[in-house]
Amino acid sequence: MTLDEEPYREAHAWLDHGQPAAARDLEQGKSHTLTLKQRTTAATWTVSPIACRPAHEARA
Repeated sequence: MTLDEEPYREAHAWLDHGQPAAARDLEQGKSHTLTLKQRTTAATWTVSPIACRPAHEARA
């Protein structure tokens, strides 16, 4: 899929500057969302933290 100029700039800006913000959100237990809109279509990606148990508890 190719993007128009504006959504391309938004995606590129996220690649350059948005990933640290996403990592901070996840570390704080928050979800992070990126939405790109092109003409009549919107694509939204959401990452959410998951609760992990220590490996020794997972085997029990």
